[in-house]
Amino acid sequence: MRNIWILVGLALPWLWVGALDISQPNELEAIDKGAVLPCSKQESLLSTLCALSTDIQALWDRQKDAVVKVMGSKKGNNGPESLLFGTGFFADPEGNILTTATIVTEAENLWVEYQGLSYAATVVGKDPVTNIAVINLLKKPEHFTPVLLPETPYFTATPEGCIVIAIGCVLGMEPAPLWGLITGKNIVFDGRVFATTYLRTDIGMCGGESGTPVFNADGSLCGILIASLPELRSSFIIPAHALTRISNDIVKWKSVPYCSAGFSVRGQMTELGGKEVIISAIDTQKIKYSGTETLQLGDTIAKIGAQNIANESDIADILFFKHPGEVINIQVIRNGKAVQISILLGEKIF
Repeated sequence: MRNIWILVGLALPWLWVGALDISQPNELEAIDKGAVLPCSKQESLLSTLCALSTDIQALWDRQKDAVVKVMGSKKGNNGPESLLFGTGFFADPEGNILTTATIVTEAENLWVEYQGLSYAATVVGKDPVTNIAVINLLKKPEHFTPVLLPETPYFTATPEGCIVIAIGCVLGMEPAPLWGLITGKNIVFDGRVFATTYLRTDIGMCGGESGTPVFNADGSLCGILIASLPELRSSFIIPAHALTRISNDIVKWKSVPYCSAGFSVRGQMTELGGKEVIISAIDTQKIKYSGTETLQLGDTIAKIGAQNIANESDIADILFFKHPGEVINIQVIRNGKAVQISILLGEKIF
């Protein structure tokens, strides 16, 4: 027996009506004619909504004390001061707060509002590539609850179709929950290439919500809202594992160093209809080898380290988590044979 989930748009962006047996045409005909759902389906709907509401409330209770309003002010041109506002969250027990770099770049005065009190803030560092900043407070609250970042970066992220819950401070108001779905992944959008693969969500982002933490249904961190797509009623999320790398580097070095491998790639179709990634350009002035073997134009990249390479974004994601001075081991296929090549990564200058 096959079931189908019927979605309808009511006051919420979407909700489950219930599982209908599509092998029984009468059920679909009844819905098409506007008939009332059977009691069993109504009970299923009520049970689903109550369970979802309970989960969202429980997550809200666990994570709301991590979220702060990030406030700033700057002088206008021959006019009054303008107020800036965003969202942030405590990211470790030391009180470091992750937020958007936009507000800390523009603000002449910076502070945080948390549970009705104001705290003067200082900038630890920022990354203009991902628009992420870390700030800290001159005096910390006696009690706060940090969000746990993944301990080490890894290459997985929340899959498409999963429910996520955001807690943000829209237009400078108190933190409030929003919920939606992960709807896609992008490393390129409208001609812009991101530093790593971003998640896309149907949670719209309004003023003051940049820097909002987004959580998975189990309460773990999904990532941070960083850019709005109003024409698509969507936003981009930097995944949690990427935030670990960004936050660690900013706390350690005040900025995020990026690496360059000294080569470019492009994807192409294989004779069997698959896809492969080949070397399309080599910068002989920048590339540095850590062995005797060298890259050649047209080499097919099969692996970097232990990870198989299926498309160009795989390489970008791997390099995102590397630092200048590290060595990567690349396996290429050349004339049907595997060749191992080691490259010393240089620093990427923007």
